[in-house]
Amino acid sequence: MAIVKGYNGSITAGGGSVGEVKNFSLDQSSDVVEVTTLGSAWAKNASTIKRWSGSLTAHFDIGDTGQDALRTGLSSGSVVALVLSLGDGTTYAGDAVVESISIANDVAGIVEASVSFTGSDSLTETPSA
Repeated sequence: MAIVKGYNGSITAGGGSVGEVKNFSLDQSSDVVEVTTLGSAWAKNASTIKRWSGSLTAHFDIGDTGQDALRTGLSSGSVVALVLSLGDGTTYAGDAVVESISIANDVAGIVEASVSFTGSDSLTETPSA
């Protein structure tokens, strides 16, 4: 099993690189419905609608093209094309709706932006070569 080093990861939003990213997360899930019928002693379940969402934290940069695309997506309500790269060549790509952007300013730190997003259609995984 190869260990993937997180510091090689990256994100693009709207075709522009999101700079100053400290971390990101990607969550994938599926709705599950019970399909048990009479006579069955055990519950049976089926996977239905797939979903994905995530978040990122970056040092705030008002001139960064990727961060600008995220802010524009939030203010306009339009979807933003995202590509999340793990750093080993594995990528996850899809259109997402920006749910929120929180900006934190700490007297002893660096101004940070936290972004939450939800997928608006399928998520494509491209494994490393």
